[in-house]
Amino acid sequence: MLLFVILSLASRSNAMTLEVGEKTIEVPVTFSFVGSAQCLNSSHCGNTKGSDFWTLGAIAAAYEDINNMPGLNYFHNMTISFFDLINTGKRSIESTVDAASVPNSLGIIGLPDTCLDEATIAGVHDKVAVSEGCHFNLASYGDFDKVFVQLANSPSAYAMGVRAFVQRYGWTHVVVLSPSEGMETYFVKSRDQLIVELRTAGIRIVADVRLPAIEPEQDPTAAIADYARTIANTYLSTRIYVIFDPNHNAPMLRWTLSVMGRMGLLQTGEYFVTAAISEDGNRQWIDLSDRNAALRFGSSNTSNAAYQPTDNELMSYYRSLVVLADSAPPAWTSTKWQQFQDRITAMYEDPPCPPLCNYWTAGRRTPNKYWGNTGRLYDSLLLLAEAGQEMIMKGADITSGLVYFEYMIERVYKGISGTTEQINGDGLVTGTLQLMYFYNSPIRGGYSLWPFGYAGYINGSTANWGIGYYPTDMQSFDWVGGVAPSGYPVCGFEGELCVSLKDRLILIVSCVSAVVLLILIVITLLLVKQYRYERKLQSVDWQIERREVILQRSVNANMLSMKSMASRVGSMMGSSRGGGGNQFQQSMQQLRGNNYGLSEEEKNQLNMRSKKKNALDAPDDNMWNEIRDFGMGSYTGNMAALKRIWKEHVELTREVRKEILNLSEISQENIVEFKGIILEHPHVFIVTELYPRGSLRA
Repeated sequence: MLLFVILSLASRSNAMTLEVGEKTIEVPVTFSFVGSAQCLNSSHCGNTKGSDFWTLGAIAAAYEDINNMPGLNYFHNMTISFFDLINTGKRSIESTVDAASVPNSLGIIGLPDTCLDEATIAGVHDKVAVSEGCHFNLASYGDFDKVFVQLANSPSAYAMGVRAFVQRYGWTHVVVLSPSEGMETYFVKSRDQLIVELRTAGIRIVADVRLPAIEPEQDPTAAIADYARTIANTYLSTRIYVIFDPNHNAPMLRWTLSVMGRMGLLQTGEYFVTAAISEDGNRQWIDLSDRNAALRFGSSNTSNAAYQPTDNELMSYYRSLVVLADSAPPAWTSTKWQQFQDRITAMYEDPPCPPLCNYWTAGRRTPNKYWGNTGRLYDSLLLLAEAGQEMIMKGADITSGLVYFEYMIERVYKGISGTTEQINGDGLVTGTLQLMYFYNSPIRGGYSLWPFGYAGYINGSTANWGIGYYPTDMQSFDWVGGVAPSGYPVCGFEGELCVSLKDRLILIVSCVSAVVLLILIVITLLLVKQYRYERKLQSVDWQIERREVILQRSVNANMLSMKSMASRVGSMMGSSRGGGGNQFQQSMQQLRGNNYGLSEEEKNQLNMRSKKKNALDAPDDNMWNEIRDFGMGSYTGNMAALKRIWKEHVELTREVRKEILNLSEISQENIVEFKGIILEHPHVFIVTELYPRGSLRA
């Protein structure tokens, strides 16, 4: 017969009625519990999980605390109907149907770990249901009416926690390893969300590898080869391995650590493993209830001794490992959480009455490894009371599970464990993960994985979900290399940041060849420039034949020419604009040498010799001979000034040619243009541009 127990301070005959809208409800209110309640009617407080004593303790604590809250007066002295799944032999589906059928029951708490059918039954009966330990993906619940709230971690908790830790250290390339079989649907969904979360965050998944788990009793030889092959094929392309292994005893994590350790990767300080595991399957070594317990595991119970790490090897492996588990926080992280655990433990010897009057028989008390479930069950009753009180005050239909659910979602609360949580629109709580890292202390039984922080809402703010740290004596990570792995090889994953010896030699040869080629090009350019200069130097393009110049006869020709030329020479010698004045002055001095200062007698003698020598010349020779210092004429259609050089012979030395070339290349608007030189002895003239109005200075 179904165990049907009602715990209440007041008898139903003394119950009051309360009008809420068009509905009438009885006060004290009633909720139904579906789960393990064996301790209520047994001398043995143990079930498949050994947790029913702690379950009743959580309900009793919530019962007392709600009674002490004046603001929750409509939920004082509530009634709990227990539907025990152990003694009745009924399946949870049948028990849920019975629980939903209890008259005046507002909702259901408890429920088993896999509760999709139970949630559906609650929806059919329009009863709100809150579970502290159920795992399924409410977001894909389908078109059923939503009445179910899940306080256990949602599938996104693992994804967000791993992503936050990987981003914390700037790692950009990871390999994801997960079991190819044996996972519940909830964990399959969690793994899928992990892949999406990493990629969305811009983290490159080098490989997404699914491998079969190795059970302790099977021969691991073939499986070890698969693990070793996977690591060998990926370790050059990443430095960070993410292992998602919710299976019992985390076999994938254990074997991956062993293989990587045997390959020497975890001892280098370059490689790191971030593992996400389930508390349910690993309670035998993840027990945060004892502050002094040593939390560690290895690869024992295997026939392959080569992959059974020693304590020293495990210590070196743990320095390159962080474990993220869906465990409740350790008791020492919150005073309120510690007091709650102490309070529940004390109930075993002194059960509270009410609500546990006449239903408690002392028996064997097993250690509680389910404090997370215990705390969440406590939270579920307080959340139902707070939302229900609000509904009654607003006149909402508290008997409708659909309406009740609407008042439960989007609610932010701080659980008894000290974590801040928020129920989203699907009835899911993101959840909190515990982060554990290597810590070596003789107080805690030697080396251990120690909870140093958490992944969840930081400082109670729902706007900041990330990595938080507990106040602990483990001040920092004991990184193998002294610092956190960079996650990126020094030379890059493809060697793109480093140059090999062969490439270095090629680079050196290329650089030397480029320098030699550059020198040859420079030398060639200099030689070409010099060649062109020498050609200009040897050129006689500057030489003007006398017949090309038509002399102009005028009474004052010599005087005008003298004044004009003198003005031009003065202008050329005194000009500083353009930088050509000094050069022209030096060139003129070189050409005229000492003849510029000949006496009149010497000039007459030289002129007489010229007349005798050219007696048979053309008739205009007399005009040329008559020019003493300056003259003018027409050259190429323009008037030109002629400066006579009194010298019988001009030797065209290299220096003279340089001066002539310099004069030829001077081009400035304020300097008289050099036209050329007449070298028809004894007629030697410098031909320049004529400015008939004289110098600007004049």
